Amino acid sequence: MSNLGFQFIVPELVLTGFAIMVLILGMFSNNRKLIELMSVLGIVLSLFVLTYAPTGGGFLFSGMILDHGLSVFFRALSLVIGGLIILLSMDYKDLDTDEKGEYCFFILVVTLFMMIACSSTNLMM
Repeated sequence: MSNLGFQFIVPELVLTGFAIMVLILGMFSNNRKLIELMSVLGIVLSLFVLTYAPTGGGFLFSGMILDHGLSVFFRALSLVIGGLIILLSMDYKDLDTDEKGEYCFFILVVTLFMMIACSSTNLMM
């Protein structure tokens, strides 16, 4: 198996790592700004990795994922939307400090699943 398949999903792996870090940080810290900063940093770093990821075209992972320019565009759009949601909810007062880690984790995971759905060939994978 070539390494192109794993190079294609590096942005998703980066986002997954930051989502886990945000969840753990949310359990042990009540610092809202640090949790939000880690979430935004994960999205920005994943977007940076996505822009420099190789796009070879074709099917990956036994035909489950299609690598083409349109999927890269919609994956980037998903990251931008996820980042905007976190940025717009930074000063939301009804969201308690205890729930901020879970909220940011949820947004990161939903963004991750949107990215996977954008490049999948079959939504039933």
